[in-house]
Amino acid sequence: MNLLIDLGNSRVKWALTGNGAILNSTSLDRQANWLRELPFHRASAVWLANVAGPDSADAVEQIASQRGLVCHRLLSEPRFGNLKNGYTEPERLGVDRWMACIGAISSCDASILVADAGTALTLDWIDAEQQHQGGLITPGVATMRHRLVGATQLQLPAENSMDAELGKSPSQAIERGTRAAAVAMIDAMAQRHATDYRLLTGGESELLRPHLSHDWHTVPDLVLEGIARYAHELQKNR
Repeated sequence: MNLLIDLGNSRVKWALTGNGAILNSTSLDRQANWLRELPFHRASAVWLANVAGPDSADAVEQIASQRGLVCHRLLSEPRFGNLKNGYTEPERLGVDRWMACIGAISSCDASILVADAGTALTLDWIDAEQQHQGGLITPGVATMRHRLVGATQLQLPAENSMDAELGKSPSQAIERGTRAAAVAMIDAMAQRHATDYRLLTGGESELLRPHLSHDWHTVPDLVLEGIARYAHELQKNR
């Protein structure tokens, strides 16, 4: 059984797979004990997509090694099957984005726009020939809010509201303004690059989806689905 790990800047998601299918998945805050929550004891191999820095990846690999498990550190590559990486330096595309693209083409045989709303908000466009055409990166909503508060005397909003009206207090204005900025970027990309499918993933998906102008299909485990497809294909071809 494979243990798949999507190690992000603020959260870690993991899943167990059998025959390439995700059996269950869990999302954790990256707090002090997050490594203890990973079920290494149930795995025969570990597949890691890491954007959190080498120290975190080293810690995962060390525990895997102690249990006699191979830890496969995934990298972005020039291509996967028919999917071609659109970056001029393919290895510099975030591996989470690359795995999300692999997950996207696994279920959609057409042009796709992928939006991943997390610590960073990323968008990637894949055309009908499965050619990744590049994408955009901007701060996620929570990141925008923390940076804004850090640079001003304003206060963080206490909670998220679904109200799209203008804010009537500084915290409301921050809450609705930062969300509107993220929504505007996604809407602009969807308008400029018409696609057959639009997939939304990431921890802020449900915060943004009700306000988007186009129909989006939410896929919470898109990165893990990509890792599962990647691992299955490599193991099948050995």
